[in-house]
Amino acid sequence: MNVLVVLVNFNSPQDTYRCLESLAKSTLRPEVVVVDNASTGDGVIDEMKAKACHADTHVIFNLHNDGFGGGNNIGLEWGLENRSADYFFILNNDTVVLPDTIEKLVNYLELNQEIGMCSPAIMHFKTPDVYWFGGGYIDWSKGGAISPNINKNIASAVPVLDNTFITGCAMFVRRSVLETVGGFSEDYFMYCEDVDLCERALRVGYRIGYVSEAKILHDAHASLVKDRAAYMPPFSWKNKSASFFVKHYVYGALLNLKKYAHGMQHITGVAHVMKMCIKWGGGYLIHARFDGLNAIAAGVYCYLLGKRPA
Repeated sequence: MNVLVVLVNFNSPQDTYRCLESLAKSTLRPEVVVVDNASTGDGVIDEMKAKACHADTHVIFNLHNDGFGGGNNIGLEWGLENRSADYFFILNNDTVVLPDTIEKLVNYLELNQEIGMCSPAIMHFKTPDVYWFGGGYIDWSKGGAISPNINKNIASAVPVLDNTFITGCAMFVRRSVLETVGGFSEDYFMYCEDVDLCERALRVGYRIGYVSEAKILHDAHASLVKDRAAYMPPFSWKNKSASFFVKHYVYGALLNLKKYAHGMQHITGVAHVMKMCIKWGGGYLIHARFDGLNAIAAGVYCYLLGKRPA
């Protein structure tokens, strides 16, 4: 089985090199395409260094930052046109892949032909016994995707009986899924495009899997947080990048509800998103993070205008 890994680099080449080095140690070794998403200065990927980390690496230099989905789509389209890969592994560049992970994911999909895409367990890089993602599902009445095991340790994790969501951090996808439903919708710049892709796959009859035995480590949001020691949860008032996160999340969550939720599901889903906005907004107001308050308003405003936020 042939596997093509798609990585997007945005001003974080050291993370990309580290990820490539881990992929080179895989028991089932993949090819890799790296899309440099209009990085600048020292943030631009060095093609020679990339190939030194993993010889089977192709680098594409994108002249514009097309966001998470757009950058990945460039790699996916290149792979569909130029490679005969059976599986595509959409992977954040700030991850480390354990040696047997890809082989386990391939074996899982080979044994479960009804499943179109799956995810490994995603563990926090600095605390590898704690989940960043441990299975998930879509509940439109609660605003979209639910990840019940986020920040739980292995011992306290709960089983997800009907997995219908996997995060864009690590999506292991059959070629036939991409040929049928396409890649990420470019209605989104970043966030919630993974929920949209999962829903489109579900609606044409594919199932979505989670493989707990396969693991990767995630150094979360490395391309967006300059000071790693000061990293905070994305929507926290303490996070300097909170306004970026919240603007794109609010827009994307509301857009997904418009696309896929109807009746009471839509009403309760929107109410859930607004409840979260009020919770975050309270923290922003108390701590004079007016950029965060503006970001909430911008996310809602862009949704109402039908215009993707920049």
